Amino acid sequence: MGAARVAVVTSKGGADVDADLPLVLAALRDGGLSVHAVAWDAERPPWDGFELAIIRST
Repeated sequence: MGAARVAVVTSKGGADVDADLPLVLAALRDGGLSVHAVAWDAERPPWDGFELAIIRST
């Protein structure tokens, strides 16, 4: 079984200004997870592609 796919939930505008987001993504990847920042307010967020979602900032 591969690494769990995890969505770190953000917003379209938030991903560009969140200085902590790259650190969070790197730490989770270092922990062996497959992690992606996903904007909840995107036109079609790919929720069905993830096993877990971490809500940090929306």
